[in-house]
Amino acid sequence: AGNPIVQGFANDHFARAAATMGSAAGSGNEINTLNWMLGALVPGLICLLLVPLIVYSLHPPLYQDAWLADNAKRRACEGRPLDGAAINQIIQDAGWKRTQSLLFRDTLKRVIQTYGDVEGRARTKADEILGENWMSDGRGGGGGGGS
Repeated sequence: AGNPIVQGFANDHFARAAATMGSAAGSGNEINTLNWMLGALVPGLICLLLVPLIVYSLHPPLYQDAWLADNAKRRACEGRPLDGAAINQIIQDAGWKRTQSLLFRDTLKRVIQTYGDVEGRARTKADEILGENWMSDGRGGGGGGGS
């Protein structure tokens, strides 16, 4: 019931403004349902497009490759360790093209951090397959060596 109430208020306001100005300045400004919809269309579409982008930038998903996260979680629930053989199997199942995506690599890094790394073997095997330092994120993790 908000639209008819606000429509009446807006029409009264425009009529008073026209009377105050002493001219017919507000005579063509009548708010009806169609004008209300047209006035709300552009802000509504802008919000429809921007809100998901803002939410995604403020709180991105932790695991972006759902297949990889589900596979690692299933292994953890079954009690199988996340070691070099497990990482090798996961990467083989994923296929070469999928392993080259940044989403896959970022998710694999988070999976290794979340589900553990048995004696460093998971990280070593992933470094071997995906290339050195793919896991370094500026926090001292990843490949070794100094500069």
